[in-house]
Amino acid sequence: MWQLPGHLGASSDRGFVGDYVKTMWLMFQQDEQDDYVIATGETHKVRLVNIYMHFKVITSV
Repeated sequence: MWQLPGHLGASSDRGFVGDYVKTMWLMFQQDEQDDYVIATGETHKVRLVNIYMHFKVITSV
């Protein structure tokens, strides 16, 4: 079933999941609770990610 990608002009912060998991683990190691923001600082347009993934699927067939 096809799923619509949503707002293609939106930007999203995407990163390597291993880095996020390591960061979450480090947060849980703190003695006191605090608020954290986990981000790569790089945003990518949903349209470009969609085009990239489409290209990867087409070339892998």
